[in-house]
Amino acid sequence: MTQLPDTSLSADIRSAASLLQFQEPQQTTYARLRQLFGRQILHLFRAITEEVRTVDPHLYAKTLDKLSTLLEGASILLTPEFAGKVLDYPYGNAVNICAFFLQSMDASLAKAAGSFDRNLYPALWSGEGDFFIRFDPEAQQFRRYDAFSIGEDITLDFFSPYCIRIDNQELGEPEGAIIEEYDYPEAFSLYEKLDDTFNAFHGQPAGHLISHFTRTILLKKLTSNGQTYFSSASNFPWIGRTLLLNAGAASQSQLADALVHESTHSLLYTINVLNKWMPPNSTIRQLGRHIISPWTSRLLDTGNYLQAIFVWYALSNFWQQALEQQTFDQAFGIERIRMIRSGFTKVDIRQLNDSCQLQLKEELMGTIERVRHQILHS
Repeated sequence: MTQLPDTSLSADIRSAASLLQFQEPQQTTYARLRQLFGRQILHLFRAITEEVRTVDPHLYAKTLDKLSTLLEGASILLTPEFAGKVLDYPYGNAVNICAFFLQSMDASLAKAAGSFDRNLYPALWSGEGDFFIRFDPEAQQFRRYDAFSIGEDITLDFFSPYCIRIDNQELGEPEGAIIEEYDYPEAFSLYEKLDDTFNAFHGQPAGHLISHFTRTILLKKLTSNGQTYFSSASNFPWIGRTLLLNAGAASQSQLADALVHESTHSLLYTINVLNKWMPPNSTIRQLGRHIISPWTSRLLDTGNYLQAIFVWYALSNFWQQALEQQTFDQAFGIERIRMIRSGFTKVDIRQLNDSCQLQLKEELMGTIERVRHQILHS
């Protein structure tokens, strides 16, 4: 097997490729990357708060006060909803971002205390979607809902407003597509299924990737053109958020594949926030979806395609290990590896760079060539 350079302590694309070999547990490196990501979100958010100073001085003062209590590595900094709003700025509204921050902080306090100031909120959802609390006037007591979770802190979000708002437009589905939420018994059944799937990783390094780079899993039902099939997705800027559609129709191996797939996207987005390796968004938008995926035959834009190279590389390594350790469905893994290898025969990053005048960095192209060589010659 071709060995990629060991750059595990660097936040760059070579480091990502090395980590995605899954040769050994990388919890320390993953934790460090999350810490650096949290610091960057905090730095960006502090700049956003300054935009509120003259617009809403009261909100500005309250935000600064809460910021002064924020500990290094605070979970809110890694929450897909909050980090996504920060990374989406200036397309979002600075006042709304600060208000969401305050509400999320108050929800964290309410989760610990079991109550909140009813003069400020009628009810509270946490920024993670893992907790809801309201006051019941008839019973004269607070009532709470705690979401299902797998692993140490991966929230399964069925009912929060962040899950409910997912619509046809966000999914790129036609208006006639039917998107539905699960009821509680269905949610519990899926929780058991996903918990069993996650536990089946049995300490594999890919399981550590999921633990560190998937924070929230949103689950919905989708019927499109009369068909119901399983799929997964994750989008920038909601780093750490995975969407599973029709998870009830998926096998354990399909779920495992999807969790590794979307966690890899999260790692790649994290690296890009810390150290830009993808082309500028303006270039990606200008070229549009012009590349046929050699793995799925779907049309991809340049950013999707570059990410896909590393995602399929990660999945190949994961399934190689799964076959060696006899975990998950062996026939599924063999077919996955065959399909991935076939796709990599069509990858020519330098030809794409020249034909589209992408001006990709040599570090990126060299890493992709080493990844391709490893897949085709392992």
